Amino acid sequence: LAAMTSTSTRYLTVAVALASAALVEAQKKGGKTKECAASDGISPMLVMMVGLLTLVIITLLLFVREASNKPEKRVAILGAMPPEIAMLKKHVQNIGEIVVNPFLTMYTGSLHGKDVVFASPGVGMVFAATAVTTMIDKYDIVAVIFTGVAGGLKPKTKVGDIILAADVINYDMDVTAFVPFPGASFKRGELPFISWREYPADPR
Repeated sequence: LAAMTSTSTRYLTVAVALASAALVEAQKKGGKTKECAASDGISPMLVMMVGLLTLVIITLLLFVREASNKPEKRVAILGAMPPEIAMLKKHVQNIGEIVVNPFLTMYTGSLHGKDVVFASPGVGMVFAATAVTTMIDKYDIVAVIFTGVAGGLKPKTKVGDIILAADVINYDMDVTAFVPFPGASFKRGELPFISWREYPADPR
């Protein structure tokens, strides 16, 4: 399962869907299918099972192929805007460019002996999530680092300071006005009903 990629998962989904559709169609035809199968000496259920087994075997072979072809481990680095990765780009060696779509271009290379992939996907969590998902789907990502301009509330923090977060909160998530039942209350950033608010950082 660890070797599955979204492409292989799509193959498996299609395989199961095709087998299910074939089984449903066989059940709809009912007697006609049974008569045809009986004349050939083949059970309709046996035909369905052989077809499903074949599709599953093909999908497993695709899993193995994709797992063996997966690139080496890389560190993903994001900066929302191009100027935020401009300095990084100057220090990365052997840069390669991958145009994913008109809105996302990824760069690969080596930074101080570490293989990296980086990009400036745009402002906002949707762009960031899309870029990271694409990187994870294409490479074996071991860590994600976000760099660039940031705001702060502590007066002692100065430009250029490095801050290591123990955890983060999705400040856009605000259901403080949501009262599904008397006495219910939620904090800013908290997901309702599951008491999930902090996203812990990688301890490394």
